[in-house]
Amino acid sequence: MIKLEQLLKEVYVEMPPQGDGGEELIQKGFAMSKPEVDPETGKITTSVTYLPKFKEMRVDLIKKRNELKPFKFSANDDIAKVAAEADKTIGKLSQLIFALDKMIELQQKGK
Repeated sequence: MIKLEQLLKEVYVEMPPQGDGGEELIQKGFAMSKPEVDPETGKITTSVTYLPKFKEMRVDLIKKRNELKPFKFSANDDIAKVAAEADKTIGKLSQLIFALDKMIELQQKGK
């Protein structure tokens, strides 16, 4: 069980909580964790958390949105309605991610 926990810690990096590195993450675009010392080897490690790549997220969303578009023209009205709603929601999400990216960019320039 301990080995599994160690593997999960290596693979999964948590975002720093607000007030404890969150502002540093927004202002600099990255945040450093507190140094950790391995008691067996004495090796000191620090993990780095970067801001998400908003442009890549938006491109991925647009690709997924395009995959859903053919379902909007389904003969089944229920499928067409759900696909149209998903298309609209993904479009709105893409706009919100763009807005978030620009807001963070403005905050970084302002400070």
